[in-house]
Amino acid sequence: MAAGRFMTPPPLPALSSTPSTNPHADSSLSTTLIQTLKSILPTFPALVLSIGHGHGLLETLLLSDEENALEFLGVDIVHKTPQYLPEQNYRILPLSTSFAEEAGEAEAWLFIYPRILSLVCQYLDRFDGGANRENGAERKKVRAIIFIGPRADIDEFEDGWGADGGWKKEVVEENGLKGYEGFVVWRRVK
Repeated sequence: MAAGRFMTPPPLPALSSTPSTNPHADSSLSTTLIQTLKSILPTFPALVLSIGHGHGLLETLLLSDEENALEFLGVDIVHKTPQYLPEQNYRILPLSTSFAEEAGEAEAWLFIYPRILSLVCQYLDRFDGGANRENGAERKKVRAIIFIGPRADIDEFEDGWGADGGWKKEVVEENGLKGYEGFVVWRRVK
């Protein structure tokens, strides 16, 4: 059992197609959101990294579908031990300036309500492509970056890393979120 986890996780909430808020999730939740994310995220054995997972509720809902298995890892800073996410599916980072080394192996990065909008830029600088070598071998490049958060933050999030011609932006409109929330996927095209 991880430090700080003293109880059995609370039961997962029942979801409907109508987005609803939950005190243990940053974004609103719905069956439509879960289905939409499952259709976008790469399946097992590709790694999905959720950067800043909070309580881990959304990630646990994604993992609960055994038919569409995901290889999922949530990372967050030390004071954010998740209430929902199984221990084998998360890592605690010591500082907000720390990085999850698994990012270099992940095919998708999931940012849900990121507190530091430039975090994606910091992760790309550290882990993306040929400048990052491990044991003489080039690391994988992340194939998709997913943002879920306030619509008002999308441009600032994108400006933080300068998504250039190497990425195709897709705004997901039928997303199962509340109207003030945005859902954007950037897919690598190069």
